[in-house]
Amino acid sequence: MKDLTSNWLKNCSPFLSKCNYDIGNREIVLECVNNPTEMKPVTRVLLSGVMKYSEETIDDENDYNCLDSVIGINWIAKGIICIHTEKKELVVTISNEPLVESIA
Repeated sequence: MKDLTSNWLKNCSPFLSKCNYDIGNREIVLECVNNPTEMKPVTRVLLSGVMKYSEETIDDENDYNCLDSVIGINWIAKGIICIHTEKKELVVTISNEPLVESIA
């Protein structure tokens, strides 16, 4: 497993303003914010060409009004990424290279 978290999220906090799977476009979008007070999105991670997607809820008791944050993003095999947040774990098989961009 190769950890991508510190490289991809180096210019932002781990707190998420968006974590969406768009099944029609076959893409996942994560947006991390500058800090949990301002909640200004500053980094976007786009995983496109999704070929397989699974999601597991980590904590059913978690208050869904609370902020979610990234714990880790890892390559687990060629073309397979695991995104672990405080609320869920996503395992995604992608055919395209991930795109990480500044949106500030």
